[in-house]
Amino acid sequence: MMGFLGREREFALLDEAYQKEGFAMASVTGRRGIGKTTLLHEFCRDKRSLFLSAKELKLERNLEDFTKEVLERSGMPDLGSMISSANLQMLMAAIGRMAESRAAGTGKLVVVIDGFTCLTQADEAFLPDFLRLTEYELSNKDLLFVVIGEIPAKQSLSFPLLRIRLEPFDYRTAALFTPSYSEEAKLLTYGVTGGVPGYLVLFDQEKAVMDHIRDLFFSVKGALLNETENLLRQYYRNVALYQTLITVIARGAGRMNEIAKASYYETPVISPAMKKLIAAGIVKKELSILNEDSKRDSVYRISDSIFRFYYSLVSPGRSAIERGEGENYLETVVKPALSDYMAVVFAEVCRQYTLLHWEGEDSAKEAGEWRRKDPATGVSDIIDVVAVCRASNIARIGSCRYRKGSVEPEAVEKLEEKGRMLAIGVDRLYMFSSGGFYPSCLRKYRDDTRVELVTLKDLYEI
Repeated sequence: MMGFLGREREFALLDEAYQKEGFAMASVTGRRGIGKTTLLHEFCRDKRSLFLSAKELKLERNLEDFTKEVLERSGMPDLGSMISSANLQMLMAAIGRMAESRAAGTGKLVVVIDGFTCLTQADEAFLPDFLRLTEYELSNKDLLFVVIGEIPAKQSLSFPLLRIRLEPFDYRTAALFTPSYSEEAKLLTYGVTGGVPGYLVLFDQEKAVMDHIRDLFFSVKGALLNETENLLRQYYRNVALYQTLITVIARGAGRMNEIAKASYYETPVISPAMKKLIAAGIVKKELSILNEDSKRDSVYRISDSIFRFYYSLVSPGRSAIERGEGENYLETVVKPALSDYMAVVFAEVCRQYTLLHWEGEDSAKEAGEWRRKDPATGVSDIIDVVAVCRASNIARIGSCRYRKGSVEPEAVEKLEEKGRMLAIGVDRLYMFSSGGFYPSCLRKYRDDTRVELVTLKDLYEI
C-alpha cells in the first residue's frame, strides 16, 4: 500500500498511541505532497474513525459542517440537520459523545482534522480555545485525536502530544515507487522529486522518465510546472522576494554578499527571508563538515529538489514553455546541462548510502561535504562525502564521480591522501562511480576491506 510504504515508523507511533487506553493526541506535519493525508487514511482504514477536512472558509462555516458530520455519524442526523450555526464547544461535545457511544468490540474512536492550518489561520483565538476545550471535553475519553497541521511547541499543553513530522523518502525508499526503472532512471526520478511521494506517484513506469519530465515540467499543462510558485504562495505573502532569492541561489550565488548583489535586495531584507526559507526546508545553510566553526566557508544552497530542478533548469526556459516550445528547450538546453545537475544529486545519494551502510554504532551519525581553502595558495580541497560518528571520533570518506568515465587506482590514492587532512581518524574509503572502474582498480582493491568501490547498481541493491 502506497500510504504505508516507507512510513513504518510513523505508522507504528500512531498505532502505539491508539493501543493505549484513554485519550491520546497527535499532530502530523510536513510539506505539501509528503503524504500526511494518505498516511492517516491508511491508518484509519480498519478502525472506527471520523475524518474532518477543513476548507479555506470562515471558521464558523467549518465548525458548522464538522458538527453536522459528527452528529450524523453518531446516529443523530435529524439534530445535525437542524443546526444553523455551531461553535467549537458544541463540536467538541459532539465528538465526546461519539467517542462514548461505541459498540462493544469496535475499538476506540480515531478523529482526524485535516487542513488544521485553515482553522488556525482563520482566527488567532482558535488554537488556544481548541486546546482548552480538548482538555475539558475530550481528555477523559477513549479517543485518539489527530490534527494534520502544526501545534507550536510554545503552546502550553495539559496533555501529552505526539509530534510526527513526515520527511521526504531517502533514495532507496523512493526507488520502490519505480522498481522496473533502470538505476539511472531511478536516480533521475529521485533528483527531480527529492523523494516526495506526491511527485513520485506521477512517474508511471510505462513511460520513460524523460518523457515524464517533459510532460510534467516542460508543457504548459504540466502538473508540476507551477508547483514551486504554488508552494511559495502557501508559505509567504511576498512571493517575488522569495522567488528572487531562490533564483539567484540556483544560478550560483551562495554567500550572503553574492545573494544581495544578484538579487538587488539589501541584507536586512534578505536575512529574515533566508531564515524562513531554511525553516521551510527549501534552502539550507551548508557548513563544511568537521569545520563548522569557520562561518566564512558557509554557503546557501537549495535543499528542496523540486525547487532546485525548477529554478536551475526549468525557470530559465519558462518563456519557451509558454510559447509551446518546451520540448525543444528540454532537448537543446536542459539535457546537455543535466549531467552537472545530477552530479550534485549523485553526491547526496552517496552520502545517504554511506550512512545507511554504517552498521554497529548506535550513536548519531551525520554526513556532508568537507571543504578547506589553503590561505597561502587559495586552492580549495574538497572531499565529497565525509560521514562522521562523533561519539567514536571516526569518519568514513568518499569521492563521487558521475559520468566521467571509469575510475583508476590513482583516484583512490588521492582520496586517501585527502583523508589525512582531517582532524579525525578514517576507517573506510568509498569510491563512487556511475561509470564503473578500470580492471586495474578492481584488482588492486579487491581484497582491501578498508576500500569499497561502489557502482550505480551497488547503490540500488536494496
